[in-house]
Parts: sequence; C-alpha cells; structure tokens
Amino acid sequence: MAMDPHLLRTFTAVARLGSFSAAARELGYTQSAVSQHIAALEADLGVDLLGRRPVAPTEAGARLLDHAGPLLTRLAAARADVARVARTPGVRLAVGATVLAFTAATSRAIASVRAALPRAEVSVRLLGRTEVVRAVAEGDVDLGLVDGAVAPTDPLHLPEAEGLAVRAAGEEPLAVLLPPGHPLAGRPGLALPDLTDALWLDAPAAAVPLPDLRAAAPGGYPAGLRYEGADTRILRHLVEAGHGLAVLPVPAAPPSAVPLTAPRLVHRVEAVLRPSPPDAVTLLLAALSDALTHRRTWAGQDGRIPPTSPPHPPRGGRPPPLPTPSRSSWPPSPRPSRRAAHPRTWAGPGRRDGEADHVRGEPVQRLARPAGPRQGGPQPLQPSPASASRVSTRPWVWQADGQRLVALSGRAGAVWAGAPAGAAPDVPVVGSAAAR
Repeated sequence: MAMDPHLLRTFTAVARLGSFSAAARELGYTQSAVSQHIAALEADLGVDLLGRRPVAPTEAGARLLDHAGPLLTRLAAARADVARVARTPGVRLAVGATVLAFTAATSRAIASVRAALPRAEVSVRLLGRTEVVRAVAEGDVDLGLVDGAVAPTDPLHLPEAEGLAVRAAGEEPLAVLLPPGHPLAGRPGLALPDLTDALWLDAPAAAVPLPDLRAAAPGGYPAGLRYEGADTRILRHLVEAGHGLAVLPVPAAPPSAVPLTAPRLVHRVEAVLRPSPPDAVTLLLAALSDALTHRRTWAGQDGRIPPTSPPHPPRGGRPPPLPTPSRSSWPPSPRPSRRAAHPRTWAGPGRRDGEADHVRGEPVQRLARPAGPRQGGPQPLQPSPASASRVSTRPWVWQADGQRLVALSGRAGAVWAGAPAGAAPDVPVVGSAAAR
C-alpha cells in the first residue's frame, strides 16, 4: 500500500502538538478521524509510531518525522508548480531565417527572450529567402529573417511580403572573398565595378546573390560554378580552390577577405512578421532593434565595432602605438622593454627605421637627461664630437648584444626599436643596456 500524504500530514501534526484533540482542531478533523489516520499509518508500516500516554513519537516515529517534513514540502511545491503551469498558457516562438540573416545578434536576442519567458518553446528553421516570407504568411513561423545587399538605409525588395510587417533587424559591412595569391589580396578595399569581369561563385543561399551585385554595379559577373548549398565553410573552400569570388558579411567572412568599399553596400537583415504579433515576437524585435542601434552608434566608417581593448600585436607584426608619456615619466628606463626583442624595427607611423621625432615640438635631450651612474645600472658616456651638434634632435641609444636599442619618441609616445649596430654611427651612445 502506498503511503498516503494525508496520513503523513496528520501524523506530523499529532507529533508536533503532542495531542490528538489539538491536531484534530488544527486540521479540521474529528478526534476519531485523527485516531483512524494514525492507526492506518501504523498498520501500513507495521510499527507503532506514537506512544499514547504521553503522546510522543517512538523511535520509529522519530525516524519517520525526519522524512515526513521534506516529503510534505516537496509535495506542496509540486502542487503549486502544477497550478502555476495550469494558469500560464504556453508560448511559442518559431523563427525562420536564411543562413546569412541568422547572426550572433540574433542568438543573443533569442537568449534575452528565453530569459524573460522561461516557458517559451523556441525553434529555429533555416529556409530560403522566398520560403521565409511564405512560412510567415502561412503561420508556420512567428518571425522571419531575410537578408540582402543594398545601399545603406535602403529596404530590401520583398514584393511577396505584401500584407506583412517588415522591420530592420541588422546591418553589417561586406567583404570580398579572394583565393590565396590573388593580385588584389591584401588591399585595404575593393571596388565592385573593378570585379565585374572576374569569375564568381553563383551561391544564392550561402553568399550575396549575384543579382544583388548586378543591381548595385551593372556588369556580367560570369559564374564559374553554382553552389546550391548553404554552408559557408564549403563556399570558402570553393573560393580558396579558385572556382570564383564571393561576397559575404564581414562577421561571416575569413580574416583574409578584403572589405568592399565601392559602391556603398551593406548586408541588411529585415524581420518579417504578421500584424499584431505575440509578446515573444515583440520582445525579440526589441532586442534586435537595440543591437542595431548599438552598431549604428559605435561602428566605425567600415561598419566594424572597435574592440573594448586593443588587440595583442601579432608575432612579427607592428605593435600598436603607446600613449604619450608625461614629463614625470622621463627619462625612460635604460632597460630594454619587450619590444626590443621584436624581430622588426618599428619607428612609429610615417617614420623609417631608425628615425625619430621631437616630443611636442621639444628636443629629445631636454626630456631624456641621463640620471648619472647608478649601482648596477648603465654608465653614461660623453657623445662624440661629430654627433654633439645632433644630440638635441636624435634619440637616446643604448648598445646591447650587437644591437642598438633606440628610445624613439614622437606623437605616439616613447617606444623601443632594435636597429643593427653601426646603422647610425653618428648617434651618440649614452649607456650600455647589458647591465641591468
């Protein structure tokens, strides 16, 4: 026989109050009903649970009390949870999107909807551009996301969305995918009219469709291969193999892709929905609108949002400029910084290797006076007569292990750069960096 929770509740009340009559008054039962409950529970377990004079739990009854409290609490919680579910109707959010329309911002927006509506049943379907609009109109999905390449602030051409509401949901810059070793690879930007005679991939689901490119810059755009799939990884492999070029939004393009600078085109994402949408769709639209407003506010001229912190310089590349130091930070420490071990010499923007500039129009020596001999530090030497006249316009130099460590100064501040020994023989040697 299963243990009846009503019998457990009566048992705990009698054990807590120490009286059958008091438990009967609290539970709204008669005293005889309480006695019958206790007798039935004892018969079910086959053991005495309560002593009668005085009324107190036996050893077995005390052990049952340890389990009865948590069991009754869980039962009450289950009852309340079931009642809450019965009062709250279920929420469905079905999203249909093209491959390039579903971005990272869309994922974050759906996460915010799930946080606000924990019981929402969310589903995502990848469809073609025309299929998305049809699914919204027929009620198969609650919100559709379609994409295309248009001029900034221009809407997408969606004649099949007549009778439906259309809202802007995203905007990204575009980039051209080129095969390795292409003559135009590595350029800061590309103009689409210069590529009209190049070989292209016809991939309407995985890249910007060729009709969109022809509408922006009329031309032939001959297709070398047609790709019917929607996987952008396969698209990139086809481009790398030389089957043709393709245009993708910058977030979906590899780092080697070259930004598309002319004509002004953006990858635009629009949301298609029925009039009077449910609350889940309204919340999703609000989150997508906030993300679009943030991008338009903080994005640079190329449409990219700058990182919150400067990226680490790539190995073998140029390090980013340092902030301009204050006068209290001079003279710079003669110990070479980590940039001294950089395999390339960097003299700042617009300077050749080994060259330096004034700091705020003042000679370098006025800001970089050696502090004199120190224990364990570099020993200052007198400049040679041939270079004494140029001390105020050339940087301080330390000799170390066959390299000259030049303390360069300029608008970007003070940085270190390594130059081969003897590259600038007229630059005064101020100390040795070998002693630290």
